[in-house]
Amino acid sequence: MRKKRFKSYDKMEDIIAGIGLILGVGIIFIGIIARYIFDHPLTFVDEIAPIFIVWSTLVGYSIALRKDEHVKMDILYTAIKSPVLRMLMDLFSYLCGFLFCTFMMVYGYRAMIMQRNMNRVTQILEFPIWITYLIIPFIGAVMIIRYIGLIAKLLRRGREVEHTEEKEG
Repeated sequence: MRKKRFKSYDKMEDIIAGIGLILGVGIIFIGIIARYIFDHPLTFVDEIAPIFIVWSTLVGYSIALRKDEHVKMDILYTAIKSPVLRMLMDLFSYLCGFLFCTFMMVYGYRAMIMQRNMNRVTQILEFPIWITYLIIPFIGAVMIIRYIGLIAKLLRRGREVEHTEEKEG
């Protein structure tokens, strides 16, 4: 049951990232057509398209984390042959990511609340800016959960390595 819920969430995450990117690029394309072909620029394009692109990028980072394909520096990692040292490097990387996402969630929430309290809106559409900031604490929380899952998987794998070394030794 639990895996089924995660699969549903993963699918929803893929769809949101895809739709957000398509909408962002599509709105920019429509803006270009309106400006250069019809000589009638759409002013709202500059407000709304970046929101879709930033949101889909952040959701995309969560997707990359789900697949354990986030940005890595692997020159040192590939040079090290010891599975224990590699696991320690992975653990360090995951803990740094976890701390960054905690920072992002906490301070993203504070920034969102500050925008809401100041009643700031976009210039053209007068859309509440706090809603655009909502993605920051949300995706921070999602990625914290993803990092916890990666750390748990890494620790399980570490126990398996220990057991196989004990059997061989």
